[in-house]
Amino acid sequence: MVISGKVARSLTEIVEKGRQIDTLVAEVAGASREQSQGVQQINEAVVQMDRVVQSNAASADETARALEQLNAQASMLKDAVNDLQKLVGGAIVADTQPESPAANPGVSRAPVRRAAPRLASHGAK
Repeated sequence: MVISGKVARSLTEIVEKGRQIDTLVAEVAGASREQSQGVQQINEAVVQMDRVVQSNAASADETARALEQLNAQASMLKDAVNDLQKLVGGAIVADTQPESPAANPGVSRAPVRRAAPRLASHGAK
């Protein structure tokens, strides 16, 4: 009977160790699921950030194109004003290109305009 008692204790210990292993495996599986969910959330965040970066790049390109168009229109408008001043006999305004805002922050530079000479009246005596 001594042997059967030892065998019974050994089997009990084996069963207890098996339960401990099951508990540890379950904990590892749970931690692995949590880690997988965390990685998935990080991937989703990276995809969202990529979309925002692409959107910002597209907006920057669009803004640059609009700026080029505005510069071209401003140049054409400047030429038209100079031509109009020539037609009415006024002095041509010197270069009125505004300085870069970064060159003089807080300083607004307006173009200097000269009065056009008055045309003689046709009915003047």
